[in-house]
Amino acid sequence: MGILACPVCVIQLTMDEERGAEIIEGSLYCEKCSCNYPITGTIPNLLSSEVQESSV
Repeated sequence: MGILACPVCVIQLTMDEERGAEIIEGSLYCEKCSCNYPITGTIPNLLSSEVQESSV
């Protein structure tokens, strides 16, 4: 967790909740720019919200 940073403002991300050693579902949150990054199937999606919305 210590190496994951927000791609927008480059500060450390926080996790919505911890579930053991491996996180399968959840999200990471940037407190500075209020970006939310989903974790699906153990893989965090660190694309900015603008990129996530345009790919739908």
